[in-house]
Amino acid sequence: MDAITLVATVDEDRRLTLELPAGTPTGPVEVVIRPLPGSEVRPSTGPEPAAVPLTREAAREKLRAAGKLAEGPFAPPDAVPLSPEEEEELGRLFASPQPISELIDEDRGPR
Repeated sequence: MDAITLVATVDEDRRLTLELPAGTPTGPVEVVIRPLPGSEVRPSTGPEPAAVPLTREAAREKLRAAGKLAEGPFAPPDAVPLSPEEEEELGRLFASPQPISELIDEDRGPR
């Protein structure tokens, strides 16, 4: 099928109504919206970009207000802090060139 070019007007409610010529096949189509040369370009009515950069704390507040912020405590109530020796051992493990999957397999032992 050859492309059909129509000229239409988008109304103030951002709605577009098209009447297609008789004989236009039905089924999926691709619709491309392109302003005509010389037409007035109006600013978007979408959300305005932030005047100031979004800080981590501002983002956290927005997530909290939307009920989407996961807040602790994340450890079980009976968890105990690691000893300095345990923290050091973890640091050594993660500094290893060995992939973490191999470390986990070693820790689990033979299957």
